[in-house]
Amino acid sequence: MGQRLQQASGELSISPWDALLTEVRRSAYRTLWLDQRVDDERQREDELRHESELEAQREQAAELRRWLAESRKERMHMARVAKAAVDAGLAERYVQSIEIEAQLIARVLERSIGVLDLTYDQKRAVALKLREELESVSIELQQRHAAVAALPKRK
Repeated sequence: MGQRLQQASGELSISPWDALLTEVRRSAYRTLWLDQRVDDERQREDELRHESELEAQREQAAELRRWLAESRKERMHMARVAKAAVDAGLAERYVQSIEIEAQLIARVLERSIGVLDLTYDQKRAVALKLREELESVSIELQQRHAAVAALPKRK
């Protein structure tokens, strides 16, 4: 989507789950950006408190309130979208997709090792090392599964 869109209407080939996840991420980014803006406005308010006229202080206080309101709106939006993603089972699908990717990577590694001119002992050593590394990744995946299992299930 790096290209500039020329029309106000059109379609994108995106699944509902990808759309939700994209919106969660976009909203989280925007929330962080707004929080930084609020911090900047608070800092400006502190500076004006000591150096400016009362009218400039009032204008800055109003500006800060506007940014705080935007921040609250974006946080509420992010919470709604995140809840929709959880309700849609997106977290479970995400973990499943990671597991599938891990299996694909393991297959590629196995095939790559198979074409190397390694001795039996070398292949065995590589296979053992791969198994160790995959087991450590498996622990992380189990932790993710536990976190997903703790989420409320869709009714």
